[in-house]
Amino acid sequence: MNEQSDNLLATAEENLRVMQAAGRSYRDDPEFRARLEAEPRAALADAGLEIGGPEIEMRVRANTEDTIYMVMPADPNTSLSDETLADVTGGSTVSSAGSAGSGSTVSTPVSSLSSAGTAGSAGSVNPNG
Repeated sequence: MNEQSDNLLATAEENLRVMQAAGRSYRDDPEFRARLEAEPRAALADAGLEIGGPEIEMRVRANTEDTIYMVMPADPNTSLSDETLADVTGGSTVSSAGSAGSGSTVSTPVSSLSSAGTAGSAGSVNPNG
């Protein structure tokens, strides 16, 4: 790999690490959980992860005994502008986001949160909530 690829991979790995830590904190820390639900962008930024700009809506939802949320990848039939892709991926390319295990940087972190800190992929379902 070249230096740029190494840097992109390191960034993707660090983002995944931060999201896994956020998942554990969500599960174990009631104060963090409340903040992440109320202000997900700010809570994640404090943890070291900036996701998109203010035009990208973020929601945090947890599975319950009677509700399971399933995060699906973006519609593959929708095309995004280069500017939108750069905003969503934090300036990296789609192929670099793929090195984190998903074609969409946003889908992977959100699904990681919904699966209580595991490195699950978009659309995976954690039967233990």
